[in-house]
Amino acid sequence: MVALGPVIPVTTSEEHTRATEGLEVALLVRRAAEGDRVAWERLVDKYARLIWAITRDFKLGESDAADVAQATWLRLLEHIDRINYPERVGSWIAATARNECLRSLAARKRVVLARNEVMLDSIAALDADVDVDAGLLARLQVLLTSSVNEPQWQDLGLTPTSG
Repeated sequence: MVALGPVIPVTTSEEHTRATEGLEVALLVRRAAEGDRVAWERLVDKYARLIWAITRDFKLGESDAADVAQATWLRLLEHIDRINYPERVGSWIAATARNECLRSLAARKRVVLARNEVMLDSIAALDADVDVDAGLLARLQVLLTSSVNEPQWQDLGLTPTSG
């Protein structure tokens, strides 16, 4: 048997491009961690669409999606110097965005408008997920008082409050 020398792995141009891109991303992450604003902006440019795509997958509204994007970038800023595999920051960002989407969905609360506290209490009795907030009902009444006159309030079964 004849020894042919060291085995050199053959890589495709796609693998080479991916490896090069990974090194470039890792360098951007390191530079951003050191406070390089241009590196941070390049990371944002590179991954912003990824975050928005994930928020669309979760069917978040525009404001919730913006909150998720902001929270994701904040998490990256808080942890950028501790990322174990900076070349995989895209995966880290995607996982963080998904977690923030889940957090946003869990925090979303239903708001129920009712004519009066008795109706609100009966709705709450039927659905344990409804938070009864009599203060909210009173503030809503004050807010609506400015555009609804007294007879209309009585038609709705509400009484205007001063506040």
